[in-house]
Amino acid sequence: MKLITFKNLNSNISYQNELTMIRMGLIFSDSIKMVSCNFNTLQMVKDFDKIPERKLLNAYYFFYKDAEGAVPESMLESNYSALKKLRNKRGKRKEEIKVEQNLDRWIKSVIAEVKKHIDNYMIFSKEGVFLDFLEDDSLTLVNHLPGDESFQAKMVDYLIESFIHNDVIHFFDEKIMSNMKDLIDEDEIDMEEEVYITTGSLLSIPDLKDFSYNQLRIIRNEFQVLFKPLKDVIDSWMKEMDSDEYLIDEVKRNDGIDFGRLNAFNKILTDSGEQNIYFQSIRNSDPLNQFRNLNYGITSIKNIINNYERIRLITEEEESYILEQVSFKRNINNTGFFLYHDLTTNNETVDEIDPVLITG
Repeated sequence: MKLITFKNLNSNISYQNELTMIRMGLIFSDSIKMVSCNFNTLQMVKDFDKIPERKLLNAYYFFYKDAEGAVPESMLESNYSALKKLRNKRGKRKEEIKVEQNLDRWIKSVIAEVKKHIDNYMIFSKEGVFLDFLEDDSLTLVNHLPGDESFQAKMVDYLIESFIHNDVIHFFDEKIMSNMKDLIDEDEIDMEEEVYITTGSLLSIPDLKDFSYNQLRIIRNEFQVLFKPLKDVIDSWMKEMDSDEYLIDEVKRNDGIDFGRLNAFNKILTDSGEQNIYFQSIRNSDPLNQFRNLNYGITSIKNIINNYERIRLITEEEESYILEQVSFKRNINNTGFFLYHDLTTNNETVDEIDPVLITG
């Protein structure tokens, strides 16, 4: 079971909720792909030894431009320019070699400050625990800069491919429910006014923000076993979707079969969550910990795509284009399945923090 989630500056999912979704996704899925503008620093840590000097010096400008005692941009550019000339010069004199060595050490010290900055950020943001998951491909990052408008076309392509191939489950945060109406609570159906959905809860887990990589790995291994029967059902069911229309009207509803199929796992997963020793420890030691629900939703493919427009990830024009492209390969009125998380105590998301500007 593979998950995918999308984020740009326009979509109203908080950075803290993204972190929660990664932790939750790592526990329950085989892998999770984050298409986001918030994890460039994490990718930078992973690829640090492969990043060109020029990009690292640009990062120094970005991280330290307002910091007291930072190297002035003019000095850095002057010294780096001199170093490049010496590196390319043939037949260097002894004193030039010494100058080159000194400049090289100085540039490396500046780059070391960049490494120090991003390492501090990994601790502050708690993203550092994800590095080993990146290495084993449990987590994949597709990064883009927050203001990179050119990436939007790629975002649209990623959405189209994910729906055409039907090989990933779209994973949302709790705000998806502000745009949809749960049929479980509805006696009357007005198809002209609402986007309908059928939902159910699979499991409630604590916020694991303070857990180390080893602790997350232990929990992941345990739940990979417990979750396998459910994942097998979901994987099998997703293959049947191409001939299963999501039919909801005032006379007939066909969401009940799928709902019952998945809801049968609720007690097993709930019991396993309650018996987990890490979760029990959190309940006993941190009564204020805000537990999260992992929920599923059943609706049409068209409605899932429409939700991306409702949360402002895509425009109405982009939604129409995606629907058109997907409809060439699949019936967009067929049943779609997605996952989302929410707080069990209230519906408020955690405040945003600045995911970049950490110094020290």
